[in-house]
Amino acid sequence: MDESRAGKSLIEGEAMLAIYPGNGTRYVKHVDNPVKDGRCITTIYYCNQDWDINTHGGTLRLYPESSMIPMDIDPKADRLVFFWSDRRNPHEVMPVFKPRSTESGKFAVTIWYMDREERRKAIEQQARETAEGEAAEKVGENTTVSQQPMQRLLKEEMRVFPGTSSEPTLAHLAPVDHGRSHIRLPAGGVVFSV
Repeated sequence: MDESRAGKSLIEGEAMLAIYPGNGTRYVKHVDNPVKDGRCITTIYYCNQDWDINTHGGTLRLYPESSMIPMDIDPKADRLVFFWSDRRNPHEVMPVFKPRSTESGKFAVTIWYMDREERRKAIEQQARETAEGEAAEKVGENTTVSQQPMQRLLKEEMRVFPGTSSEPTLAHLAPVDHGRSHIRLPAGGVVFSV
């Protein structure tokens, strides 16, 4: 187990449904938790029946810091992937080409497990910044208030290449707290079922 996460209390957090409509839609290389927002473990479940990786694309490409070689994971139906959400695993979704004229695009459900303490601190920081923004807004009508921290984070993590004709459709599901979770990842931080 990674020593930096030893003894941490994890909670189930945000869930997201990503629908890639095809036409070269993708996620650019990013890290899920670049700002200590609490996300600790990323889990992705693929819901893609009859997916042909050679024709449809959509490979998850991980760049584990423990390896010089990227790791490609195909979005096979019923595959579940786990990896650390921080700088140890930058990743991207390669272009999806399954045409809209067929049944549907690529579907993936992502759930992040949160470090309870880091998440609490991030929420407190967001509340402080929100309060500061509201106070600045009252100063005058011409005062420009910056975006809230979580909105900035979501825009950063969900960007797609400019000029993409079809962007993924994202649906954020309500956070769920089922108490403590016990998930252990190897040092490299990548596990997936076949």
